Amino acid sequence: MGRVNEEVEDSTGTVVKYRRHANGSGLVSPRARVQPGAFVSSTAYVEADARVGDGSSIGAGSWIDQGVTIGERVFVGQNVHVGRDSMVGSGARLGSHSRIGSNVQIASGARIEPDAVVADDAVISAPVRQEHAPGQLRRRVSGGRSSRYSAEEAA
Repeated sequence: MGRVNEEVEDSTGTVVKYRRHANGSGLVSPRARVQPGAFVSSTAYVEADARVGDGSSIGAGSWIDQGVTIGERVFVGQNVHVGRDSMVGSGARLGSHSRIGSNVQIASGARIEPDAVVADDAVISAPVRQEHAPGQLRRRVSGGRSSRYSAEEAA
């Protein structure tokens, strides 16, 4: 795998130390906690006091800032910045090139579109799932609309 520890000079001239994550070789602060089952791309950074849950994937060029919590099975696309002290719930998806502000709360299962900008202190809720009545199925019809019909009609 090559070098396990790396040193990078930040914008203030301070040398910051990182270790390479075993799954993807991304740069992870020694003070961060990234589960072994998470993937961190080789060009991604996870800063101090951040946590990344099992089964999550951090894409190329992405930056998980200090104090961020990423739940389990979260997909973070390419070149995403998640600002300080933000929380991303399990199963959420952050589209490529999105910018998440500081202290943002993103609910489990929420979807952030590519190129989106989320303001500091925002709260993003999960999409509401439409429930079907018992015995009801959905089918697609032309034009992208859907209609409901009973299980007996489906037979």
